Amino acid sequence: MTTPIVLCGSVPFPIAGRIGRGGEGEIYAAADGSGRAVKVYMAPDAAREAKVRDIIARGLGATCSNVTFPLEIVRTADGHFAGFTMRRVISHQPIHELITTASRREHFPKADYRFLVHVALNVARIVANVHAAGVVIGDINSAGFLVAQNGTVVLIDADSFQIGKHRCRVGMPDFTPPELQGMPFGAMDRTADHDAFGLAVILFQLLALGRHPYAGVVRGRPVPLEQAIVQGRFAYSLLRTVGATPPPGALRLDDLPRSIRLLFEGAFAGRRRSRPSAAAWINALGGLATSLTPCPRISNHYVPQEYASCPWCRIERETGRPIFPGGVTTTNPGRPVQSSKVGDAVAEAIKYAKRHAGEAVMPIWSRQDMPPSKGARKALAAVAGRTDLLLSGVTQKFIERNDSAQLAATRALDEWRSRLGIWDIAKLIDQVRRYGAQIGRIRTARSAVVARTAARMTGRMATDIMARETIHQAKVPSIGSALRTHLATHGITSAADVSRPALTAIGGIGEARIVSLLFWREEIAVRAEQAARSADRDKVFASAEAAVGQHERQLELRAQALLTDLETKVARVRKSVWLLDRDVEAALAARDQAAADMTQLGIAGHVRRNIFIGTLPAPRPAKVKKRKAGKKRAARTCPRCGSSMVKRWGPAVNGKPVPFLGCSAYPNCHGTSTIRRKGTP
Repeated sequence: MTTPIVLCGSVPFPIAGRIGRGGEGEIYAAADGSGRAVKVYMAPDAAREAKVRDIIARGLGATCSNVTFPLEIVRTADGHFAGFTMRRVISHQPIHELITTASRREHFPKADYRFLVHVALNVARIVANVHAAGVVIGDINSAGFLVAQNGTVVLIDADSFQIGKHRCRVGMPDFTPPELQGMPFGAMDRTADHDAFGLAVILFQLLALGRHPYAGVVRGRPVPLEQAIVQGRFAYSLLRTVGATPPPGALRLDDLPRSIRLLFEGAFAGRRRSRPSAAAWINALGGLATSLTPCPRISNHYVPQEYASCPWCRIERETGRPIFPGGVTTTNPGRPVQSSKVGDAVAEAIKYAKRHAGEAVMPIWSRQDMPPSKGARKALAAVAGRTDLLLSGVTQKFIERNDSAQLAATRALDEWRSRLGIWDIAKLIDQVRRYGAQIGRIRTARSAVVARTAARMTGRMATDIMARETIHQAKVPSIGSALRTHLATHGITSAADVSRPALTAIGGIGEARIVSLLFWREEIAVRAEQAARSADRDKVFASAEAAVGQHERQLELRAQALLTDLETKVARVRKSVWLLDRDVEAALAARDQAAADMTQLGIAGHVRRNIFIGTLPAPRPAKVKKRKAGKKRAARTCPRCGSSMVKRWGPAVNGKPVPFLGCSAYPNCHGTSTIRRKGTP
């Protein structure tokens, strides 16, 4: 490689070596330690020279310090225009290395969502500064922005911008607005509104972890980006019907604050409205940056504080891959866990109840070991010396008797447990566990709970403000007085009443006017939320803290009442398991006798598998029983596993146990059904 010799003024420019190469020229570093670089064009011409001179004359390099505008002209040794000097960018990566998850792990391993929002805010600031200087970027794309490890951003290729009469000759279709798709870039004047489209695409990719806003699915198939842009298929839209849906495992638009959502909707709505400016993005992204709080579950997941669920946790569950590396599961990020007497009591009570009154509780009255019966001893003598014992008809009746005895004992135990109230205790344990979990969530993530409660209060205040914004007072595009009266007759009089289902139910409005009304509602909602948040913030949070405290106390009182009830019922069961129940004892004795006979004959292992806890039995065909009227009714089968149902008894009502049908495979299957009355189908 031959290093070119160029002059800056009348002095040779010291070149250290090539650091970059593009379609128009090569970039070389300065050897004098000045922090400059020089771009040498491959095919310099008069148009390029005039444009570079105009940029230097405007002093844009000093006005926009984070943009590599030309600073000085350089010439060849014979005096011809060669290129220009500019600021050298060191230790920066193209922004697309940050946008996608795989490259972000390599180039920005410590980046979390706060970093992405910070970079997005810096991108918007740079574009706003360029527009404020009277310049249109024209070719906004993900290769033009470079990002440092601290989140600072630099915009390069500034000599391609549209400066005055000097047009931008290049562009990338993925970042080009629909009205310019397919047109020759060098033959048209770009505007800041065109830049706003490309800016929105880059910001969406930053906030949505690399997803392009038009990379949707139409009828199960992806659509080429250029075609989707021309057709206006913003796949994530919540206001318009575009016939496209986001790909699986993607961020949803409602995972972002309303102010951000509205800007994206406006940027990708086509020519119906002007696109949001970079200044509008600065305000919205600044609000998002200050609202991010840690997810209660994963340490490096950051979400807006008013959101109850974490979108990153949901996406990781859907995709099976971590989004931000280095996160650890935690229940109390940045906050010490408060001790909870109620939580400890709940855990101990559940453990005690399961041990002494669980669903597998057994009688503990005194019982004797059962010796083999006389018939079993005779059968053993009759088949002595035979090797085909299992095929012998002598032993077959013992196998069938054992199966019948096992099933009868299972049913007797289930009915006995039902009379003891074991099923009530199981339900009570679930209720106690739920209350304990709610109390635990409040104590381990109290700040997030308070923030969400404050957000709900603010939301109610915003809804009240929206209810005062009437359609008759507003200037909504394409909505005339006749339509306003028509909407009022259907109960839609304010911004709080407007929704797509409500408007669609009226009929005859048309998609364009529905979208116009929805945009108006969202604009009112954003202003209402800002007004509600600008109220006494400390007072709102104090009210939220008080509401959370009151809710926590109510949960504790309910949990205490349930714990008392649970303790009483468990104590009753502990006494009852000692009391002899003759029906149960007879069924258990018959089971033990059958088991002893099977052991005597050496065939104890050949029993029905669905009698015991284990794999669910295969569904058995229902038997058909004859009815008096000649009709046939199928035997009831378990709705969960298909096994036969047996009669059981639930809690007593007016002193009488209420019967119900339970699965014969219990406790392996918990299927239940009600008992039909006579005469019902």
